[in-house]
Amino acid sequence: MSDDDIPPGVGAALLRPGAEAVTATSTHTATTDAHPAVRSLLDRTAPAMRSLFHGRCPEVVLLSRVAAEARAALVAEGVHDPGHDRVIERMGLLLSGR
Repeated sequence: MSDDDIPPGVGAALLRPGAEAVTATSTHTATTDAHPAVRSLLDRTAPAMRSLFHGRCPEVVLLSRVAAEARAALVAEGVHDPGHDRVIERMGLLLSGR
């Protein structure tokens, strides 16, 4: 299957406690502009477990937005250059409404 065979406009929504719902759609490109922390998570997925759409689904876009928010919060708290694991940890808190 080529990139042209990927269904256009597959959408997803993310609703977090205490936050407005956000939406995103899939892309036809090889990958999305995933936040580096989200890319790190995607790279940890074993190749045998990856689908044809790995890294191109709308959830990657949504999680990248949360990762950017997590990183910004850490920097605002004085954490200089937070690593991927620290950003991912903060993402978990944001996604759970804490």
